[in-house]
Amino acid sequence: MNAATDPPSTHRDGAAGRAADVPVTGPHGHGPQPDEDPLDARVGPFHDTAGVARLLGVPETEVQTRREEHTLLAVPTSDGVWVYPAWQFNDREVIEALLPALRALREVDPWARAMWFVMANPDLDGTTPLEWLDGDGSAEVVVFSARRTAHEWVPDPMGEDLP
Repeated sequence: MNAATDPPSTHRDGAAGRAADVPVTGPHGHGPQPDEDPLDARVGPFHDTAGVARLLGVPETEVQTRREEHTLLAVPTSDGVWVYPAWQFNDREVIEALLPALRALREVDPWARAMWFVMANPDLDGTTPLEWLDGDGSAEVVVFSARRTAHEWVPDPMGEDLP
């Protein structure tokens, strides 16, 4: 990481909802900070909207649009600010293999959606979706698991099970 040219990332302090600069050292970030919330430690580190805009070379409004279209994963902080897990970016773009799973999970709560990517998954031989994709596992299997998870985690508004 080059501090002179790379955008800073912002991490939400779980206890106070404050933003603090956290260096992003790789596609999956780094370990927890001393006063970090366990959920933040598992899902983060994070970029703020301005940081993602700089990273992708797009206006902040485009970042918001991509978040709303489920082509960027974002989670709200306790003070209502959207932050973006750093592990979804590879170099200066979103990891393409994540997009179908993000769309499949679009109805799932944002924090649950983020946790899904970093939790061990029985459909993926006990690895996380991120580990599975990093290990050249089939993206189709990840999407299947995401669809099944969405079906299990999001109640049918009509009160009926899908076939």
